[in-house]
Amino acid sequence: MVDDDPGMRELLQSILATEGVEVFTAIDGEDGIQKAFELKPDLILLDVGMPNVDGLTFCNVIQTISDTQKIPIIIITGQTNRNRVPACLKAGADDFLAKPLQIDELLACVGAMFKTSHISDPADRLRQYMLTIRDLRDRSVEEARL
Repeated sequence: MVDDDPGMRELLQSILATEGVEVFTAIDGEDGIQKAFELKPDLILLDVGMPNVDGLTFCNVIQTISDTQKIPIIIITGQTNRNRVPACLKAGADDFLAKPLQIDELLACVGAMFKTSHISDPADRLRQYMLTIRDLRDRSVEEARL
């Protein structure tokens, strides 16, 4: 989790820990790049608006390092203007979530990313990711009805 807001880092770490996910945090993009290179995490949750190195620059750097370029990235941001999503995807993000977060949406995206990150072909990975999210959402709706 790379975010300059300590409250957001703590919240996401708490939410994901309840799901059994080990979370490492970074205080900004510069710290995040260093930790991504050292830890090679299974997934990166990333804020866009940060000091030192912003989220888009972070994505671009991660994409150029062979050890980190295959790590999936989900952008989480309050900056949701029309041009933001295409810019994030172009920079190398795999998905985009807007703040304020919906916890079930976050968990569905994280779960789907974990289930599909091993697929090497980007088009196949994206298709399977979308199917997995749909399946997780459907299950969530069914469980809410029970």
